[in-house]
Amino acid sequence: MTEETTFEFEKAMERLEQIVAAFDSGEMTLREMEASFVEGMELIKKCSAYLDEVDLRVRTLSEAGAEQTANTI
Repeated sequence: MTEETTFEFEKAMERLEQIVAAFDSGEMTLREMEASFVEGMELIKKCSAYLDEVDLRVRTLSEAGAEQTANTI
């Protein structure tokens, strides 16, 4: 995980918030809503995959730490 990846995640989340706010405003055309929906779904897919990767890394590190602790006792 790099700072750049983390920044992109944060940027994606900010963009999702913008999309939701635009939908809530009720001022979008149907074409804009469709394009924003597609963009939002792609962002959600990427964010979800990133979070799955982070979860796996955290679990791996936690298990390794627990093993190391158990071996030193």
